[in-house]
Amino acid sequence: MPGGLGILRGMVELAAHNQQTPGLIDLFVRLSAEASDPEHPAHEYFVERYDRIRLGTARTLRKALRAGYLHEDSDPDRIAVRLTALMDGLQTQWQFDRTIDMAHHIRAAIYEVLSGEGRKAFEALAVGPPLA
Repeated sequence: MPGGLGILRGMVELAAHNQQTPGLIDLFVRLSAEASDPEHPAHEYFVERYDRIRLGTARTLRKALRAGYLHEDSDPDRIAVRLTALMDGLQTQWQFDRTIDMAHHIRAAIYEVLSGEGRKAFEALAVGPPLA
């Protein structure tokens, strides 16, 4: 999808999918927390994973910015950090409260950074009812 919107839609779909796999979320939350210790065998994996995700998301957001789909003053690198943190933070919260709709919150965060044109294009792709 031009402008990176397909990747952003994929983030919403991933969040929705993750809600259907509670065991996977539990494993991810536990392992990522344990791997924050530099001595943990998975530490480097998570360091590289977060770098890869942030860089890839920022690249996607730069495409969206060039296509006019983001607000003109958007900083793709900052938004990438926030979306990554939101995704993982929601998974942690979801462990305590299964009523949290992770996909809705990811979608709303993406929608907030989109321009009017970006919102129209995103809605043409988006899962679920349009956000008002």
